This record gives sequence, structure tokens and C-alpha cells, in this order.
Amino acid sequence: MNPDSVFRDDLDRLERRLAVPYPDRALLVEELDADLNEAYREACKRGLSRDAARREALQALALDESAVRNLESLHSPAVLRALNRLPRPARQWLESIATAAPLAAAVGFVIVEVPVNTFIRDGGDSMTLVILLGSLGLFLELQRFFVWFVLRDHSVPALRKNTTTPLYLAAATFLLGVLGTTLRYYEVLARYPFGTNAPEIMRRSLREPLANMIMASSLAALTVLVHGALSVGLRAIRVPEAKYRDDP
Repeated sequence: MNPDSVFRDDLDRLERRLAVPYPDRALLVEELDADLNEAYREACKRGLSRDAARREALQALALDESAVRNLESLHSPAVLRALNRLPRPARQWLESIATAAPLAAAVGFVIVEVPVNTFIRDGGDSMTLVILLGSLGLFLELQRFFVWFVLRDHSVPALRKNTTTPLYLAAATFLLGVLGTTLRYYEVLARYPFGTNAPEIMRRSLREPLANMIMASSLAALTVLVHGALSVGLRAIRVPEAKYRDDP
């Protein structure tokens, strides 16, 4: 939309009201802006004042509540329309299940793969906390992906989920991995075995604590990458930052 448009405020309000996904919403607003400006110029040529021409253009386009609902029904995805017919608790449960499905598949893979189980056991008790905290950050990112790009729900409440919480969780996951590795090394150095097989035991003892750092770094990096990809995706479909930064 042209920032200098005479109808900028009206179209900004309409854009907030429309329950149409981006980029369809941005394209629709641009088309309406072009139609309104064309009607405005025609009215001005007939000798009407600017205010009168503006009112006439808005009346001619008839952007009442019924017209807005028709536009939404025409452009909203079928999945989103189907979910909107469900009670809100049921919809929230379905969204959570769909979001958790990839993580559940990953957990199933870990259970089946014996080497991965061994790797997790090498990390000790702190590995459990690393996995839980890292998985929480990934869950939040997957939830946003499902809502924004599968359901294509670009309402203000949905877009307000674009917070930095997963990044804080990623940082906490990494620091927890560092702490777990450091504590394991402290134990190793405090109980260094002296004897004929000391070098072999020491090699194993120095290797195992690194599992914490590897897992934490992987989960943190994956969370940061997915977060960045989602932000780029929002810009690619032309969602304005003001949509989820300012009050509606």
C-alpha cells in the first residue's frame, strides 16, 4: 500500500480487521487502495472537494461488515475455516497435537536407536534437563510454524506469538550444557584413577561429559536457526512488523 495514500488510515483499520492470510491480505489491500484512489480522482475531476471525494469513494466501495466477511470466506484457507468451526478448546488441543507430532517422532527415533540412547546416558542426569529445555524451545518454534504457515492464521493474537522466548530458552539450554559438562569434568578430575589402566579410563571419562555440550549446542543452534527462518518467512509473505509489535 502506498504510504502517501489518502485512504491509508482506513485501509490500515481494514487490514487489522481482515482475517485473511498474508500475502493475500497485502495484495487485497493494495487492490482496494488502487480502486479507492481511482474513484477519488474521478470524484475530484467532477469538482467535489477532497473530503467529499474521499467519502464518496469509500461509500462506492461499500466496505461494510458483510463485505469484509465475504472477503474472508473467499480468501481464508479451508483448514483454518474448518478449525474455526470447532470450539476453542478443541482447536487448541488439535494445534498442540499437530505441533508435538514431529517431536514425538524424534523421541521415537531416540528410543529405537541404541547408539543415541548410549550417547544420552553418557551425558548423565543433566542431559535430561538439556533435552527438556531445548525441546521446549523447539516446541514453541514448531507451534508458530504450524499456526503461521500451515493454518495461515495471521491474526494479531497469532502473530503476537513472535517473541524472543525461544531464543532465551536456546541460551539457557546452551549454558546448561556447559554447566553439565563442567560439573562432570570436575568429578572426573576429582576422582582421577591412578593405576595401570588409568589412561584408558581417563579417555572414556573425558569423552562422556562432552555429550552434554554436543546436545545443548545442537538444540540451541537448531532453535536459533528455526527462529530466524520463521522471521524471514514472515517478511517473505509481507507481514508488516507493526502487525505484531504495536497494539491493534
